[in-house]
Amino acid sequence: MDPYLERAAILLQDSAGRLSVAELGEHAEGQWSIAETIEHLARTFSGTAKGLERALAAGAPAATRASLASRAASLLVIDCAYFPGGRKSPAMALPRGIEPEGALPLALENLRLMDDALARAAAAFGTRVHVLDHPVLGPLSVRQWRKFHWVHTRHHARQMMRRTAARDARGIRRN
Repeated sequence: MDPYLERAAILLQDSAGRLSVAELGEHAEGQWSIAETIEHLARTFSGTAKGLERALAAGAPAATRASLASRAASLLVIDCAYFPGGRKSPAMALPRGIEPEGALPLALENLRLMDDALARAAAAFGTRVHVLDHPVLGPLSVRQWRKFHWVHTRHHARQMMRRTAARDARGIRRN
């Protein structure tokens, strides 16, 4: 597995692998549950893999020309590894209500499938050619897709860890 994607898998395991089904399904006010956050990540991995499969089947990259805004966004997210908070998820990546116990296995499987599709796209098109468009960041190369998914997973893993740490701290104070 690619090192960025391996780190993403480790982040998922570290942030959610020890949680119970009840903990995965808990909702904080106005936020997704941890299971829904993981499902969101699983859907992004799957979406990237499917887009790459279409490009591979067509025998050509499916990327468009980058706009100034998408170049600035990809510079921030990919080159600076900063994922800004507060942005709405694209509709195709919204969670749809997975059973909490299935979220992590699905995300890890979709991550593996995406890693495979990225490896095949790298072999077919190279790692630096823009192969597929991201809905916000615009056209990305295989190398950029790998780093994006690590930065995105890290963003959500930090959220999950903060929520579980806050919950644990509340539990300690009540005892």
